[in-house]
Formats: sequence, structure tokens, C-alpha cells
Amino acid sequence: MALPLSTKRRFIQILAAILLTSNITVFSANGIFFGGVCLPVIHCNACPLTWLACPIYTISEYIQFHSVPWLALGLIAGFGVLVGRFFCGWICPMGLLQELLYLIPAPKLRLPFFLRWLKYAFLIVGVGGVAYWAGKDVLYFFCAYCPPATMEVLLPSMVSQQDWSLDTWRMLRLSVLVFVLVIVVFNIRWFCKAMCPVGALVALTNKFSLFAIRLDPAVCIHCGKCEKVCPMDVPVEACSRTGRAVNRHTECIECLKCQQVCPVNAIRNNGRIPVAPPRPAE
Repeated sequence: MALPLSTKRRFIQILAAILLTSNITVFSANGIFFGGVCLPVIHCNACPLTWLACPIYTISEYIQFHSVPWLALGLIAGFGVLVGRFFCGWICPMGLLQELLYLIPAPKLRLPFFLRWLKYAFLIVGVGGVAYWAGKDVLYFFCAYCPPATMEVLLPSMVSQQDWSLDTWRMLRLSVLVFVLVIVVFNIRWFCKAMCPVGALVALTNKFSLFAIRLDPAVCIHCGKCEKVCPMDVPVEACSRTGRAVNRHTECIECLKCQQVCPVNAIRNNGRIPVAPPRPAE
């Protein structure tokens, strides 16, 4: 029996999280290895076990010296043109963590749409502006309070060194981390929607992605199931009126949950990923 798409995606997410942090050379005489290749996921390159460089850190490294990070931007744009925000929905470890925390029983809330603009402020101001004008060694630079960096770097170092002291920097980082981890229990992928600068960086590539998720207006029965299941609150049914691909919306992370729940198989993609419609309740 074929596995459901949701099971396949979860397996890929877990496998990606393991592979991204599989650099065991840190335990050898080679010392700490800092990843050097950017992927459009938020995964701290200061984590000793990582193979990758965080695109935000790499980009800001150039910006603080008033240079343009053409290579990093080119890599992100290239991935985006090919698959849009696929990495957000299938690869990013922070996305996996948020989805798992959302499984905790609690009242589920919707995020006001205007708050989604915050992630662009974090990217433009918290990353670009701060790095350009003040450098990266200030408390209000994004990496100074980035939740994944706190989990992957600060907390392990505190535990390994048995250092539980709390200065202003640590209190800020831990407070932001706790806030994010708590709020995603009530609103799925809140960090992706309102805070992630990588998501803001790759969001516009959805407009040009070669990968497309389309809704057939002649088949759609407007049941609303696709919009209810969407973790990013994308107005999927609107595509039946506009004719645009679903993933042209900048918030779409191409998780294909909408395609999976469609009872009439009205949503298809050009990636040849077959998804059988769920059986109607008897």
C-alpha cells in the first residue's frame, strides 16, 4: 500500500534535519567546521554539526563591509526559480519543529494577514540595515536573537559547559526562543509567516518558479478543504477565479497538503507527484 503524501513529506523532513546536522568531523582533531554552501533554509552555520552556511549570515557578512553577496543571492535565486519555497515546506528543520509543536493540543488561532509583513522588516532592517550601519556584533542584529541559532549553538554550549549565567544577550535570545516555541503551538508555522528572513528572501521566487501547483476551476467544488488545511493560510480557492498557479502566492511553501485533501483531485502539480484524493466518508 502506497504511503500517504504527508507521511512521505514527514520522512523527508526528518531525513533532511539529520543530514544537515551530520558533520561528525567536529569530534575529530579537525575541530569545528563551518558550513560553506547556502540553501534557502534557516539553519545556523555556527552549529558545529552543520554542513551548510546560513544564507542570512553569509549575506550579512558581505553587507557589513558594504559589498553585494552576489554568489549567495544567486544560489538562493537559482533554487527559488527551480522550486520556489519547496525548501521551506520539505527541508527546513525549523519548519519541521513548528509542525511537531503544533500537534500539541491547544486552541488554534489564525494570524492576522498584515503580520506577515514583519518578516520583510526583519530581513530589510534586522539583517540588511543593521549589518550595513552597525555590523553584526550588536544585540539588535537578527542572528543575535535568531531562535534556531539559540537552539543549535547557545543551548548546547550552556549544557556542555554547565554555564547557566544569564546576561542581557542570553536573556534576549532565550526569551525570543521561548516566545516563538510557545506561539507556534497555537498558530502553525508562525515563525515562517511573521519572522523568518529566509522565508522573506525566497518568497518572491514563487512568482517565477518552474514548479507549479494548479487548481482546475472546472473540477473544483469549492468545498474549502484546501484552505482549511493550508499551514500558511494561502487563499487556494481564489486560484479557481484568477487562473494563477497556487504557489505563485508568496506564502505558499509547496507542502502539497491542499492537493492531498482535495476530494475531486482538482489540484495538480507539474512535478509528477501523484496524490490520490481521499476516500469520501461512508
